Amino acid sequence: MPLHLIFQCCKCRNSLSHDIWSISRNHKYSDSKYVCEHFDVILDHESSCGLFGLEWRNEITIKAYCKIYNNTKTVIDKTFNINFMEYQNYTRFNNIVCHARISDYRGNYPNCGFHLQNEIEYNERLEQQRREEREREQEREIRRQYDRDLNSQLAMIETNV
Repeated sequence: MPLHLIFQCCKCRNSLSHDIWSISRNHKYSDSKYVCEHFDVILDHESSCGLFGLEWRNEITIKAYCKIYNNTKTVIDKTFNINFMEYQNYTRFNNIVCHARISDYRGNYPNCGFHLQNEIEYNERLEQQRREEREREQEREIRRQYDRDLNSQLAMIETNV
């Protein structure tokens, strides 16, 4: 029975699905997979299973490599077995969040981390609006100063005539 990994970038919503099997005793592998322009996933997996597939376990480490910040963080580092087949987690890289879920059901997408990405994007929009408002206010102040200077020069010309 496989476990299913779903890794997703919360910013662009691109995802990666990967099946993880316990196929033999002391089977190890490591792999890197492309997810999106923001992330690659590094999957480290060690599995073992007993006679006839009984007493299986998967030690799984999922790391997210953020291409923008050139940084790697661990999202999942757990041991899965017949009693523990579901886990999800998220991690944040400055203003980008990613999350992952490992489940025995293929359709279980991660549902944690979106709230944080939405909060980050909301704050970015607010900051952009504040910046634009400050720029508009500076432009208005420059126009007012120009008008004052122009009026004072006109007044000086009228008094000299």
